[in-house]
Amino acid sequence: MQVQVVGVKKMEYMGRDSKSKIGFNYYGLKSFTKYEEENTACEGCAVITEFSNEDYNIHPGDIVEFVYEPGYQGKASLVNVLMLKMGEKPPFKVSDVAGTGQETADSKPEDPKRK
Repeated sequence: MQVQVVGVKKMEYMGRDSKSKIGFNYYGLKSFTKYEEENTACEGCAVITEFSNEDYNIHPGDIVEFVYEPGYQGKASLVNVLMLKMGEKPPFKVSDVAGTGQETADSKPEDPKRK
């Protein structure tokens, strides 16, 4: 399945062994499946989120293919990411995305006593 990467989040978390670990959430857009298109009214793209402990060195704008294999309890587990096309730039500007919080991140909150 081809996915256009729209975000990558690197995080630190505590593993079951009480040791600090690094993980990655990969966010992307993909086409609806043939089944979905035939049996539902689809518009736009489907959103996909995948987690991995591997840094696949992908960035917003890249077109990739997620590779899965059966994992814990038979659920699909991400095992590889194949680069299909390297993105030249992110598919959007962060300032164009509603609700990013960037509008208030740099400004100080208003003091209610001043009103």
